[in-house]
Amino acid sequence: MDNNLEKYVKRQYYCSMITAICSVCMLLVIIVAAAIVVPGLTGTLQEINSAMHNLNTMTAGLNGMMQSLAGVTEGLTPSLEGLREVTEGLESVDFEKLNQAISDLHSVVSPLARLFGR
Repeated sequence: MDNNLEKYVKRQYYCSMITAICSVCMLLVIIVAAAIVVPGLTGTLQEINSAMHNLNTMTAGLNGMMQSLAGVTEGLTPSLEGLREVTEGLESVDFEKLNQAISDLHSVVSPLARLFGR
């Protein structure tokens, strides 16, 4: 029996060594993979950070533009009201009577102009 027990202990020792070697190999693979992946992730995170900074800058610029547009809109409101008043005034003008008055004025002034030599 001692012989069987000795074989069993040797086999168990051999399996333990294989397990230890596989564990060390897996640890090395994980370390190498981390060494390869982590710098890439760091670069990617830096790019994401830069993109977020650019987005924040653009958002601030857009906010400023929106405020400027609001100011322009407020400035246009009185101008549009004035334009509406002018349009209403032009609509109230009777152009036929205006043309007739100009024609009458011309007929009165043209003899005077001929009299003064113009």
